[in-house]
Amino acid sequence: AFALSTTLYVLPLAAALATLDHWEQWAPGTYPLLGASLGGGGLEAALTAASAVSMAGVLFTILCTSSRALLAMATLRMLPPALGRLHPRFGTPAAAICANASLVALATLTLRFDDALQLSMLFYC
Repeated sequence: AFALSTTLYVLPLAAALATLDHWEQWAPGTYPLLGASLGGGGLEAALTAASAVSMAGVLFTILCTSSRALLAMATLRMLPPALGRLHPRFGTPAAAICANASLVALATLTLRFDDALQLSMLFYC
């Protein structure tokens, strides 16, 4: 995974920084466009796919780890007991995962990105 991340992220970024001016003016969506200008449509597609897979991995990690926090809080009677039940077969807090995913989906659908980012920082600080 490290070699793949390095190949698909760091090396193209280093090439883009070395060849393109005004990096401080880059905006969201610039990275795949840099890939297209440096390596064609194949590199653009690879960078876009790698970014999507990376963000999905981050989302799943956050959902799984924060659902364990909900489980712990339910165990301590700080949240409803239903969030503290483990799935009988997998040993995962299925209700907490579903509740967490529902709240994330609701925030994603209703909040602007900046507001969602601030909400995220509220829970992690």
